Amino acid sequence: MAAAPDDQAPPKQRVGRPSTIRLDEIVAAAGEIGLRDVSMSAVARRLGVTTAALYGHVDGLDDLRDRVATAIVDTFEIPDPGTDLDGVAIRFATRLRRMVVAHPGLAEHLMHSTPTAGYDQYKLIHREFVERGLDAHAARLIVEELVGFTLGYDLISFRRPPEDYPDPPTADTYAPDGSIVPADDLFAWAVAAYVAGLLDAIDRGVLPWA
Repeated sequence: MAAAPDDQAPPKQRVGRPSTIRLDEIVAAAGEIGLRDVSMSAVARRLGVTTAALYGHVDGLDDLRDRVATAIVDTFEIPDPGTDLDGVAIRFATRLRRMVVAHPGLAEHLMHSTPTAGYDQYKLIHREFVERGLDAHAARLIVEELVGFTLGYDLISFRRPPEDYPDPPTADTYAPDGSIVPADDLFAWAVAAYVAGLLDAIDRGVLPWA
């Protein structure tokens, strides 16, 4: 029986490692693993390549983490700000906290390394404060302090012993009368109190540049 012509032969399937790997694939794989657990070897295993192949696209683990954090921050959307300064602050901080809670390890990373993304979001929320009567310097102070407060709030929650605080993102607390205060309500109160203190300091002229 004659062999089939070459143009009728079934195509051969490629096996083994992919010949090329893209930067976006590396960042996506690292994001799936998570900032808290990611390593170069874990990403390489997930993609089926050697660890050395990753270094053609990223400088190392710190660079990779920065890129993952940047990709996450790029998804952040400024919420409907509300009508007053408290509304702007609470909605912004609450949305930021939810993003941080959804990505374990993000708060720790942002406290020590600022990703290149987020500038457009910063400009939007900064403008919201300016439109409500703050000058540009005071608005910048409020935004930066809110970010630091929110990240710190999350870090403190996650560092409590598991047996004392088993579910930090959703844990409720108790009021003196025994009623339950939802975690989101407690956080909103803390943000409002913090902003009230900042605004009072601004009104009294107690500022870092005064």
